[in-house]
Amino acid sequence: MIRPLPPLFIIGSPIGHSLSPLLHNAALHQLGIPLSYEAIEIRMDELQDLIREVRLSNVVGFNVTIPHKETIIPLLDKFDESARRIGAVNTVVKDDRGLIGYNTDIDGVEQTLAPYRSSIMRTSALLIGAGGAARALVYVLKHSFGVLKFSLATRSVKKAESLISDLEIENAEIIPWEEFRQLRSHNAKLMINATPLGMHPRVDESPLGSSFRFTPNQIAFDVVYRPEKPLFLRHAERNGSSIITGLPMLLHQAVASFKLWTGKEMPLSHATEVLLHTLSKIE
Repeated sequence: MIRPLPPLFIIGSPIGHSLSPLLHNAALHQLGIPLSYEAIEIRMDELQDLIREVRLSNVVGFNVTIPHKETIIPLLDKFDESARRIGAVNTVVKDDRGLIGYNTDIDGVEQTLAPYRSSIMRTSALLIGAGGAARALVYVLKHSFGVLKFSLATRSVKKAESLISDLEIENAEIIPWEEFRQLRSHNAKLMINATPLGMHPRVDESPLGSSFRFTPNQIAFDVVYRPEKPLFLRHAERNGSSIITGLPMLLHQAVASFKLWTGKEMPLSHATEVLLHTLSKIE
């Protein structure tokens, strides 16, 4: 664990893929804010020690990613309404009230899917995964897009059942992992990979079985943003489906987190330019 802790950072495991430091440091530099942002690898058994350190340090705040978005909740002091209702936190602010949990993934999802509103409204969605990202997605799809039916493909039926109960989803089915991997197709309008499968450096992975086929009227969305077009999306594109990459979600949730920490608007065009330039060289 890094000592002393930087003022801003992201925790997760694995964390080497994260482009959040690049994004936030570009914005901090552009605005002349004398803070830095780093990525810190934190295993599950290190989480309590980290929080103890945060309380004793000059940390301003931090982001949370896989696998800590849900497990960090008991270690925090307060939550905004969205984080409380979703049951997942991706942003923490430290202030005189303690450690406050927020969920800016909501902002990321809403902004990313907004251009597809007319195609998504009151249709159906299949989500692969039942973790923190899936919770934010289901919440937004239910409340902002009126999605009528949800299918959850997951390795953990218990987690899927908890998600359905916590978010009060009335029309949902759970597809166990081995059964999902045998599917040749699914009729959901929106197909979402909410798992890290396909993420750098394991870019040859996909949550789909080898015989699965998308249809041209479907929309495929992958929360993985590195590589920009994971195998899941390449598969959908080959089958004629519309695709949505994970970069807009990364950017828009970062904008909301940045505002919480600094009180300022992230210079999005500059940060995006830096991000895309770097991606063009490393992918």
